[in-house]
Amino acid sequence: MDKFNFVIFHKDVDSFLEELSKAGLVDITRSSRAIDSDSKQKMQDIRDYNTTIGWLQKYKAVATKAIDTEKAAKQELSYADILSYTTGLIKEKKEIAGQISQLTAEAAYAEPWGSFNNGDLERISELGLTAHFYSCSPKVFKEEWNQTWPLHVISEGDQVCFTVLSQAGEEFAFPLTEVQFPKRTADEIRREIESLTEKQNEVDCKLYALSLRTQEFEKQRDIIKDELDVYLAGKGAEKASEDLLSVFEGFSTADSSEKVTALLDTMPVYWEKQEAVLEDNPPVALKNNAFSRLFEPIGQMYLLPHYNAEDLTPYFCIFYMLFFGLCLGDMGYGILLMICGLFAAFKLPKFASIGKLVFLLGLGSTIMPLLSGTFFGAKLYELFPMSDKAAGMFLDDMGMFWFAIAFGIAQIVFGRILNGIFTIKHEGFPNGLNHFGWAIVLVWFAFAFDTKTSGIKEMPDWSMYTLYAGLVMILLFSSNSRNIFARLGKGTFAFYDVTGFFGDILSYIRLFGLGTAGGILGLVVNSISGQLLNIPYAGWLLCAIMLLIGHTMVLFLSALGAFVHPMRLTFVEFYKNAGFDGGGRPFRPLKKEQNK
Repeated sequence: MDKFNFVIFHKDVDSFLEELSKAGLVDITRSSRAIDSDSKQKMQDIRDYNTTIGWLQKYKAVATKAIDTEKAAKQELSYADILSYTTGLIKEKKEIAGQISQLTAEAAYAEPWGSFNNGDLERISELGLTAHFYSCSPKVFKEEWNQTWPLHVISEGDQVCFTVLSQAGEEFAFPLTEVQFPKRTADEIRREIESLTEKQNEVDCKLYALSLRTQEFEKQRDIIKDELDVYLAGKGAEKASEDLLSVFEGFSTADSSEKVTALLDTMPVYWEKQEAVLEDNPPVALKNNAFSRLFEPIGQMYLLPHYNAEDLTPYFCIFYMLFFGLCLGDMGYGILLMICGLFAAFKLPKFASIGKLVFLLGLGSTIMPLLSGTFFGAKLYELFPMSDKAAGMFLDDMGMFWFAIAFGIAQIVFGRILNGIFTIKHEGFPNGLNHFGWAIVLVWFAFAFDTKTSGIKEMPDWSMYTLYAGLVMILLFSSNSRNIFARLGKGTFAFYDVTGFFGDILSYIRLFGLGTAGGILGLVVNSISGQLLNIPYAGWLLCAIMLLIGHTMVLFLSALGAFVHPMRLTFVEFYKNAGFDGGGRPFRPLKKEQNK
């Protein structure tokens, strides 16, 4: 990473940052000053765009097929008006929906009272009569009421709706509580609902047209984000020389440094370049090949390496891929992941990198389950005829258990060797020898345990000298103190780390446990599906459905565990033994999205 110091006339800062943002090569160090009204407005615009885009995306997903696409013409609106216009449409849609809901309830209430008009009630009043309206259940309604009062039944159903006439001004008593007579008929209310529904459809068409432009709105939002970056970078400039000059710093990768200097030579700015050092707190830009670059998002879920520290992505990617395969534990699921990954890589450009990563994880999940021969919960030697010798090549559960332990030891030893190489690179040769000593000791004890438990003849006598050499490395080089007693004391205390190694190794049992659990779940699905075949006629269909749904659920469940637990082994066991130094900040160059 190269560091640039810039000195420029204050009036040229905006145009200068504009050109840098077009190049997209320089990370400008921001100041911690409070934001002002301009930046607050840009942030508010970004939030408004995010809210509107999110609502439109949800609306598009549930939009009715009945929308008239011809009416859903593109709304020719400026970006300045688009947010308020969309917000107004959303508010109008909610208001119309509320009115329709209220009117629907009103129509349901008016329906039993039939067709009428207010003139009917006025004529009754002119005759000196008063109409009273009642509603009750058929069980409550009594036929003898017809003998006592001038009663007329309007409708019968779940409720009996009727009216009773009385002389105006005379005292009137009826054994039921009078209900409110509707002000409008159900037909009148439905006509209003139809009018509102047409209005709602017009709003839906406008919203649907806007939902088709979400990518355009996302692009405009990103433009505002880039403008905010440029604005904050400009506000982060340190004013000097009576507010006439601005002085600030930026960083670019070494690969793009020549492009930056060529650009600066064409601009009215004084600049100087120097190699960034740790004290400058420069940003971190990872540089990996096409294979290991796919695993960068996994490593960044933890921490970026500190500047000048080693990026461990190229060293854990193979382990992670194979660990994932051990945890998934079924080559049938691995083949499905490979197919899904290839589809995403070639048919979904936005998810191409994720698709390639899924393909690699599927490849690991196809290779590692070959050890046990598990295929969709069954064993290969059960599905295909093979000799006893060939079937015996597959590992049983105990064999997979010890393989997981051995694989874990291999990663820990590899991490210690890397730690030793990196320490020698940065601190000198003697300081890394203790890590090589631990690697030797771990390998020796692993082979010693294997020969003891497997019944093989004992290890050769010369192997003891390698153990002694490893122990001496730990004892003498765990400290770089020139005081021999301090060095011996620190080396002696370092042997306590053996308890940590034991715990680290046991952590890799989870590789065996998760893989075995996934295989058992697949076996259960197969067993239940086989039982369904005994059902007459529909047995084969139920079996197929059970296999599809069951294995899909097992795949999702196993893939979740296979993604998380190898990550835990990477970040805790491997990173610790490899001496990972994290805490770097990401390299974020100024960028400006260009309108096409």
